[in-house]
Amino acid sequence: MIALLAYAVVTLVGLVMLAFVAADTWQTVRNLTARQRHEPAAGAEQDGAGAS
Repeated sequence: MIALLAYAVVTLVGLVMLAFVAADTWQTVRNLTARQRHEPAAGAEQDGAGAS
């Protein structure tokens, strides 16, 4: 019985840790994608300002 309870606790803790890792990875991917999306736009704006 105690082993089953320990297994349940370890499983729940593992799932919570996995959820945090997944959320952190998702946030990192979103930040990198947003950064890649903004860099060409900023470069294009600078080129446009320099041309005009």
